[in-house]
Amino acid sequence: MSGLMAILAVCSVLSTDYPSIQAAIDDTRVSGQKKYYKISVAPGDYASGATTDPDGAQARVVVPASTYALIVAEGGPTVTSIAGAPDPDRLESAVAPGHGPKAVRCVYSANSATLGIAGFTISNGYCWAASDGKNATASAVRAGGTNQHIYDCVITANHQAEDGSGSPVNNCAAFRCVFSNNVGCARGAVVNSRVTGSLFTDNARPGDSSAAYHNTCWIYGCTVHEPDAGSASFGTTQCTLFNSVYAAGKAVSTAAEG
Repeated sequence: MSGLMAILAVCSVLSTDYPSIQAAIDDTRVSGQKKYYKISVAPGDYASGATTDPDGAQARVVVPASTYALIVAEGGPTVTSIAGAPDPDRLESAVAPGHGPKAVRCVYSANSATLGIAGFTISNGYCWAASDGKNATASAVRAGGTNQHIYDCVITANHQAEDGSGSPVNNCAAFRCVFSNNVGCARGAVVNSRVTGSLFTDNARPGDSSAAYHNTCWIYGCTVHEPDAGSASFGTTQCTLFNSVYAAGKAVSTAAEG
């Protein structure tokens, strides 16, 4: 994106430019021009407000189709966060606690968007329960493919419904990130993604609290620290790994390693 980017705004809950990240994203689309924007985000906890995404779920940040943006937390992940929220009416659900129509995922990016998001802590994402008949995957970052990238983020404590499938992060590329303490349904922290130079630690799937299933992924130069909970537990499954290290836990299941 370098050389094609215009700085649009500094987004902060205290800023006179825009009251939220979403407001700045929405303003990039007013001109109708195919232009790359950098949205510089001031330190803060972005944990209020929600927009309905195309899955019918609520999300803190929704990047619509044909949007071209790099969203940067200027202070880094220790002081800047995007946080979702559970459905308050389903906190006591026996099957999918916290998941439902009032749950809030963190980030949604449409398939045709071009997005970079850098320097955030992305946490506490929830989504639909599968029993709602909606797309219940990707409570942290729901992306659409090759033009969506995450840089230098901490993705932690996000949750997938136990009655569904998928992982908190879906279908994107991640660089120099930390994936920790996420709970996925059968697939741990990420699915259908490319991950480079990152750390996986203490992620889980329901019913197997120490294992993480990073399903159908390409993992380059990463450290996987997922303690082995039993004979059915693996740090990764159905992945292709290159120059990666298992610091704890059983290595791989049905994966090719380069």
